[in-house]
Amino acid sequence: MVMRDRIGAGALALLLTYVAAAAQSSTMKPRPPVGVDPGGTAIGLITTGIDYTLPHVARCLARDGEGRLIAWDAVDRDPLPYRPSTAGMFDDNTLILAVNCEGRARIVIARVDPANPISFSRALAFLATTPARIIVLPARNAPVDWGPFAMALAAFKQLHVAVATIEQAAPHPASAQPNVTLLPAATADQASLIALAHVVMLVACNAKARDTSLDGAALASLMTEQLFRSPAAPVGTRLLQKCL
Repeated sequence: MVMRDRIGAGALALLLTYVAAAAQSSTMKPRPPVGVDPGGTAIGLITTGIDYTLPHVARCLARDGEGRLIAWDAVDRDPLPYRPSTAGMFDDNTLILAVNCEGRARIVIARVDPANPISFSRALAFLATTPARIIVLPARNAPVDWGPFAMALAAFKQLHVAVATIEQAAPHPASAQPNVTLLPAATADQASLIALAHVVMLVACNAKARDTSLDGAALASLMTEQLFRSPAAPVGTRLLQKCL
């Protein structure tokens, strides 16, 4: 009887330890500041984490009717895709800072771990439940194994992913996917900036030209035809001139 009580007490202590550890883990991430949705077309951004406490980042993030972030951490499996910013370093916070998103785009964040390919599948599964249909994958955030990501892309055909990549002679692992567009540049950072900036600019221009929201498959098709496949094409140029 005494031994059973000791075992029961030990199990309870261990359970309480786990509960306390989980609570501590969830409180390690800061809470997002109160905010409102910035408006514009929803664009997904696959990141390794952002610092949503920074004002210039928070003002671009998509929110629901109660002001909560529309975001997901596919690594920790919680709605807080946080990663502290590092002064002087190029990161996903820098990308958001460089883009004039206000009134043009509302960014839906999904955090992944490049060393954990399954996190990309989870990220796409989450993004498929949001208003975002155009997704940007910065070059530095690419998975080490494209297999699970490719399978998820095949499952979520309604999503169109702009993959920023370094210019290379060999075929890119995602080049065969019909709902992927490669946006190459000389460096990873340059490619990522171009990809997000082009996507935000084009959705804003399309929305202004048509005076409507362009979320959905039609937007993916339009972007593919007018900018992604041929960035300097006359159609894309005329469209951009309407709102510059």
